[in-house]
Amino acid sequence: MENLKHAQVHIATTNGVTKKCVKCSDESVQRSGTMMEYCGGCFLIMIKSKFRSAVTKERVFKGRDRRVMVLLDGSKKAAFLFRQVEETVKQDSFKPLMMEPCFFGLQVQIRLQSAFL
Repeated sequence: MENLKHAQVHIATTNGVTKKCVKCSDESVQRSGTMMEYCGGCFLIMIKSKFRSAVTKERVFKGRDRRVMVLLDGSKKAAFLFRQVEETVKQDSFKPLMMEPCFFGLQVQIRLQSAFL
């Protein structure tokens, strides 16, 4: 839930009635693009589960090569991706994820040139 402190969230309501989380029945946090309502904590658990499932069930890795290059651009989305990969690799409560991430920071520099030179 700590990750949600900086996110813009609001309690989901319909006709003044507070919606409940589908997992724990706490007040749900409205998320655009989703059909189901989750509280902040259950939402993060669901996202982590979907991330791990996408990597393992889709059989992304075949053979012996388990190396993955992850490019990070400094955005909030990249920071979230970094955290998910890091936690998934370190997780020991499930079958270990056979992935060797290699992180690269991408620095973008834009130079503006004057048209009056």
